[in-house]
Amino acid sequence: LVILTVVLALGGGLLAALGDSDTPPQSQTNTEGSALEAIPPPREGINRVPLILADFENHTTDPHLALMTTEALRVDLGGSAHLALLGRGALEAALRRMEVDASAPLTRDVAVEIAHREGIPFVVAGSVDAIGGAIQFLAELIRPGQETSGGGRRVVANDSTQILTAIGDLSRGIRQDAGETASSIAESDPLPQVTTGSLEALRLYARAVQLGDQNGEYRRAAGLLEQAVAVDSSFAMGYRKLGAYLSNAGIDRARSIDSFRKAFLLRDRLSEPERLLAEIGYYSDVKGNVTAMLQVARTMVELYPDDGIGLNNLGWAYGAMGLHEQSAEAYERAAEISPDFLYLWNLAQQQLALGHFDLADMTFTRLSEVSQGSWTVLWGRAQLDWARGDYASAEERMTSLEAPSRADPSVRRRLLGLRRRFHRRRGQGRPALAAANELYQLRVEEGDPGAALTAAALMANLHSRLLEDRTAAAAVLDNTVRAHPSDAVSPYDYPYLALIQAYAWAGRPEDGRRLMAEYEQRVPSGEAGSPDGTPGVKERIISQMALAEGDAGQAVQLLRQALGLNCYPARCTVLMAEAHDAAARPDSALAWYERYLGMPLRLNLDDAYLAPTLERLAQLQDEHGDPARAEELYARFVDLWEEADPELQPRVEAARARLAR
Repeated sequence: LVILTVVLALGGGLLAALGDSDTPPQSQTNTEGSALEAIPPPREGINRVPLILADFENHTTDPHLALMTTEALRVDLGGSAHLALLGRGALEAALRRMEVDASAPLTRDVAVEIAHREGIPFVVAGSVDAIGGAIQFLAELIRPGQETSGGGRRVVANDSTQILTAIGDLSRGIRQDAGETASSIAESDPLPQVTTGSLEALRLYARAVQLGDQNGEYRRAAGLLEQAVAVDSSFAMGYRKLGAYLSNAGIDRARSIDSFRKAFLLRDRLSEPERLLAEIGYYSDVKGNVTAMLQVARTMVELYPDDGIGLNNLGWAYGAMGLHEQSAEAYERAAEISPDFLYLWNLAQQQLALGHFDLADMTFTRLSEVSQGSWTVLWGRAQLDWARGDYASAEERMTSLEAPSRADPSVRRRLLGLRRRFHRRRGQGRPALAAANELYQLRVEEGDPGAALTAAALMANLHSRLLEDRTAAAAVLDNTVRAHPSDAVSPYDYPYLALIQAYAWAGRPEDGRRLMAEYEQRVPSGEAGSPDGTPGVKERIISQMALAEGDAGQAVQLLRQALGLNCYPARCTVLMAEAHDAAARPDSALAWYERYLGMPLRLNLDDAYLAPTLERLAQLQDEHGDPARAEELYARFVDLWEEADPELQPRVEAARARLAR
């Protein structure tokens, strides 16, 4: 043992000579705990395979023998040309995420779990045993995830003078076993680097992220995350991701908010980047404070400029603040780091909204490469087609979605939403209503009353805003509200705001006021969805009730406040134009309508607002402004509504008559 201690003190002296004869010994530097320590780079053009050395188990009466054996092997394996031995410093971050004391012995089970999590292909573990008067050294080269090991070695020292030789033989055998397979070993992908003490929960999380971030299958991903947080009830990042996927899928808002809240409450257990993500989710989805979210997202990107999730959240915050160029830039950077479905999809949506159609086309091509022919690419390209005005191609793509939609309810929901929007933009109320009604029935069959009420509000808006039939709109709302009473639905899932606005547009602002009072009572103050928790929403919704009550001046004031609170800018802009129009202020209305047509991020709004904006702005320009501009607008309106419903054709004919003057 004295000899062994001297050898360890020399570090890389005699033991290094037991290794590869053509490899010079390396000096050992203590980098334990260093943030810079990582997998060593390749040496002399040879790709070295990472390896973890577990602490050997001691089955002898000498308490130091296993420790010295472990350290002797660490010195020798560190000089291998084929293996890159990871020091304790390089493993500390993984141990923290596992919620394991970094100063505790590195057992076989812990080392194997780290290898699973980090995608490390080899673990060496073993024991020292006393057999009569001899010492037996056992070592195994473990390949995590494989049914068979990478090799095992057994050597015996008959007395203390043979210990050094025995450990050298053991090391040489392990290096030989690993070297024979190293060239054929491909590192497995590491599991996500998030804090949880459960490997099972982490594996469920990894599968969920693959479904959600890479393929956009948010419902299935949320189901896996529910399992993950059931396994580890303190899994903060599992809760955060669950909240995000439920929100993306538009389901179970109460569960989504609760998940974000739980992640925030568990943030003190997390690493700094995880803590920042928990705060981002809390401020955006629980508090509805976009300004605070943007500040935290900026901090995260400054500290971790290559973190795709941080950049994705920064892009969302910029978009919510109306800074769409910056939003697209953040998504582009995230997609460059990792071309995941989520980043590319968000990037394409920003490019569409900004009118950068050629760039969006290229992004959808990239998306098709990573999503392996997912139906979402067809959905996105249909959006691109109608944004370009190519309605025939958009219809063709929607038809091609029919087959997958019959097999997958989530595809069916998206397709019905797409058809409702597509037909509404073109003035085709009856097919739009048919799609909205089918969506409502589907939501009822799925047992989702909140989503069913939202679909009913959309139907009512088609009646009131497109077909100008307020009686039919009110009937839809009344029947649906009776069928799904609010006290049977979570306050977060009951679509109060959508219903309040729909009642205002149906000419029943008194019902909107009643729902607003109930909403303020049921939804906790200061949380997302509550009137004072979502910037600008309360003012925007009340402005529509004021307008329905005939107080256009009050509506204008409320919309000014909403715009100052970062209300979705294009929506508040077109509503401001309508309010000025109702207040008999044609010059102001004209200016606001023109402003709307010049704004970015109108893609989803244009389905409802483009045709009436073109029509009314053409009339205002004709009467109070520029006749040439009016002619251009009339022509666009006629082209858009050329195939509108028969009951809407008189408006198209009136526009044609103005063009024929």
